[in-house]
Amino acid sequence: MPDPEGNNLTPERVASIILTEDETRFITNLRIQAKRNPYAKLAVLIQVHDGEVQYGTLCLGAAPDTSTIRL
Repeated sequence: MPDPEGNNLTPERVASIILTEDETRFITNLRIQAKRNPYAKLAVLIQVHDGEVQYGTLCLGAAPDTSTIRL
């Protein structure tokens, strides 16, 4: 079943999003790791406090050989 139209992220909808410093750091580090590991299986755990992204943990690979990186 396709997503309702309101759930789609369009350029117009994301243009008004202003990232916090933590969110900018998180996304930058995620992009760096994605470029370093272009074919990896990635999982991201995000810690949120008071509605703000505090940090994330990037898990590379699949268990049992998973390594983690703090974003």
